[in-house]
Amino acid sequence: MPVPAGVPANAVMRSSRRGADDLSKWNDNLHGDTAGLLELGRRFAAAFLAMP
Repeated sequence: MPVPAGVPANAVMRSSRRGADDLSKWNDNLHGDTAGLLELGRRFAAAFLAMP
């Protein structure tokens, strides 16, 4: 699904990443594990679908 006309794609990324510090990560505390990446995807989808 493309980004709607007039909406910058980086706005979608910013809104989905907001509050990502609570996502689970690998032991390096940098890279997301499977559960964390799935939740990030859910947040990304929710932010994208909420756009006008």
